[in-house]
Amino acid sequence: MTKRYLEDFEPGDKTESTVGRTMSEYDLYNYSGIEGSYSELHTNKEYIENSRWDDLLVHGVLNMAIMMGLAKRIPWEFEALGLYGFDNVRFIEPVFVGDTVYLKVEVVGTEDRDEDHGILTLKEDLYKNDDILTVTRERKFLVKKRPNK
Repeated sequence: MTKRYLEDFEPGDKTESTVGRTMSEYDLYNYSGIEGSYSELHTNKEYIENSRWDDLLVHGVLNMAIMMGLAKRIPWEFEALGLYGFDNVRFIEPVFVGDTVYLKVEVVGTEDRDEDHGILTLKEDLYKNDDILTVTRERKFLVKKRPNK
């Protein structure tokens, strides 16, 4: 795959992850241990049975981490120097154990920073099962511009 530079992206360019990811209880318990958060919404099936939810909920931030992994499975490879930040993060619908998620990505902007670098802004949407939007965010990268020859 050819590496892309800032100039290779146009607002409206779209792609999506080449694989999906099914969420498991193992994912929730591992993440709970890492984060140190054992909310009953994520770890207690008995509690969930008496709530409005159908199954254990996947942590919102775990969904964002899964988005990072799925983004590695899109067919764009670009010269990123680092993550610049996140904007407009929204958790639209819950993700439950057993849901399979996938990522859709759209370029929403490019911005010059200096002679050699710019900011690439991607809108990333996490969907589950039957095309249900669960998480949306904008992710910004510091990206190399095409070298002058």
